[in-house]
Amino acid sequence: MPEKTMKAIRYHRFGGAELLRLEETAVPIPGAKEVLIRVIASSVLPIDWKIRQGMIPIPVQFPVIPGASFAGIVEDVGAEVASFARGQAVFGRSGKGTYAEYTTAPSRGRRRSRLIRCSIRQVKRRICDRYCRRGEHRIHSFAGR
Repeated sequence: MPEKTMKAIRYHRFGGAELLRLEETAVPIPGAKEVLIRVIASSVLPIDWKIRQGMIPIPVQFPVIPGASFAGIVEDVGAEVASFARGQAVFGRSGKGTYAEYTTAPSRGRRRSRLIRCSIRQVKRRICDRYCRRGEHRIHSFAGR
């Protein structure tokens, strides 16, 4: 069976925004306790560009998909996940990168890294009420709070 692919923003070395590239890559496969999410909105936070520029000394494995916070729809769940189901709207954080069509996130975690169920209406309201200007349809950011 051919590997499923997705589009993602990635970079292959530390540096400026000019290094960001839209590329095809494999859709991540959720682990036993993870959830696969189709990303609807992703945050753009200062820590993202600080990591990309090498200003924060954390280990990274290139190529990197930046981003941590997201809102999206559950597409698949790991074998040990009982608290989420396909089609549920969620928001939360992922350590696997969110500037992509799909990401994975742990189904359970500490308070700041947990995955939270919500409705599509809540996702749109949270995003638009907090980050869109009147008459504008672009998403500027989504912090997952």
